[in-house]
Amino acid sequence: MSSLKLSANYDFSENPIPHGTLNGVAVPFFATPEFRQELTEKFKLRPESDVFIVTYPKSGTTWMQNIVRTMLMSDDTPENAQLKLDDRVPYTDMSLNFPFDKIEGWPNPRAFKSHHATPSEMDKLIFKGDRSAKIIYVMRDPRDVSVSLYHHLKKTGLSKFVEEATFDEFHKQYMRNSDVVYYGLWEKHVDSWLSKRTEFNMLVIRYEDMIENSSREIEKVAKFLGAHLPSSRIEEIAELTSFSTVMHKGGLLKDESGVTNSILRKGVAGDWKNHFQDKEEAAKMAKIAEELYIKYNLITPNLE
Repeated sequence: MSSLKLSANYDFSENPIPHGTLNGVAVPFFATPEFRQELTEKFKLRPESDVFIVTYPKSGTTWMQNIVRTMLMSDDTPENAQLKLDDRVPYTDMSLNFPFDKIEGWPNPRAFKSHHATPSEMDKLIFKGDRSAKIIYVMRDPRDVSVSLYHHLKKTGLSKFVEEATFDEFHKQYMRNSDVVYYGLWEKHVDSWLSKRTEFNMLVIRYEDMIENSSREIEKVAKFLGAHLPSSRIEEIAELTSFSTVMHKGGLLKDESGVTNSILRKGVAGDWKNHFQDKEEAAKMAKIAEELYIKYNLITPNLE
């Protein structure tokens, strides 16, 4: 049996990338049903102050985690201030190190990151019907998502398939295979969350807008979170959380294990143009994204 199979209670496969299947959706191998049951039983929501950063993987999650942490936790205790980003803004599907023993003692506000496939799943696990907690949903061009996840997984050593696959092979055989891609197809994840944005306390942010004008988007986040900040502080947060600053700052991510290099790569929009050999596939993905933007009355970005 594979050492990565952490539960007897999910369908597990190492192909093409190690994953389990829960509720009909592929999830990382560490997202076990036992952990989700533990989360349901142990996580005590603070709806008036908890913040959840929800994304499809590789959509700007780390950037938004850093923004929220910098904005809301500037007066952290020395103990919490020295924590890595994923330890201070933990991942609600990461069974390997979720800090149940610590989060109960954390002051308000707390922040968490999630990739859960649907709001109803997250409601069942965490919200339990109280939908007043703040959710920041970050979305990104699916073509850049595919490129970013390709490079991320290539460096993890989890899969011979990814190590050997060309980008086009990865995109078509993994990203567009609903049975194996983590958290399902991009468009299903986005559609699922945006369809409930008025039922939950949700702010929608686009990665491309953050690239275009990070200060403007950070100001939106601040207003949503009730943080009344002067423009000088908004600009400071934009600088402190910029890609160039983070890449030269030690201790933010788990760089001692090499994770930084797989999580942060370029921090740009449009890198898909350097990877998609199949231009028809790129155009198809742009069409899928455009239809969702139109459906939810979002300003359509330049998807050429």
